[in-house]
Amino acid sequence: MAAKPKWCVSTWTTYRVNGFKFHTEARSVEKRTYNYGVGVYGTGEGDIENDYYNVLKDIVQIECVGEPFKRCALFSYDWFDPTLNCGTRCHKLSNLIEVHRTRRYRKYDPFIFPNAASQVYFMAHVDRSRDRANWLVVTPTKLRARVDQQYTLSTAYQQTDITTIVKPANDAIPASLVDENAPPKEVNDEIGFLFIQGNDEIR
Repeated sequence: MAAKPKWCVSTWTTYRVNGFKFHTEARSVEKRTYNYGVGVYGTGEGDIENDYYNVLKDIVQIECVGEPFKRCALFSYDWFDPTLNCGTRCHKLSNLIEVHRTRRYRKYDPFIFPNAASQVYFMAHVDRSRDRANWLVVTPTKLRARVDQQYTLSTAYQQTDITTIVKPANDAIPASLVDENAPPKEVNDEIGFLFIQGNDEIR
């Protein structure tokens, strides 16, 4: 790590992590799906200033020389301003989080590790008034599918041995299903039917 990473990096436009599929903003142009919104949540409970939102600009992989060989992926962003009531605001009644589309985070901190990212969707207000024209509503995206690692099987269990089918003896197969030793039973010929039509009953 002290030798610094290589100057040449690999880049991608798609990355799967935390059960989400992320696309860069350039990859999502003219697509119907929206996979480039990202939210990073802080550890402070109820502290909105620790939450950061923006769209995914680039995905890069850096490599470090030496043994053992080291590489890691990074997400690059231009963060919205997380300052409460300035670049980010939260409604007390609805708990909706909004970000201002034109205000950015002043410090240079564009990179995060992919495992810290959660997927969100930025939705414009239906109300186009002056107060809400530049504000976007942050909507978390639900996981489509995720397999827990602790339940994955390393090997597949399949029985490869052929089981021999044992045929029953001839005397075990009954010659007839009729029990000739059973006593006879009387059958009542009168069979009743019930028809219901409207409020009338016809028997």
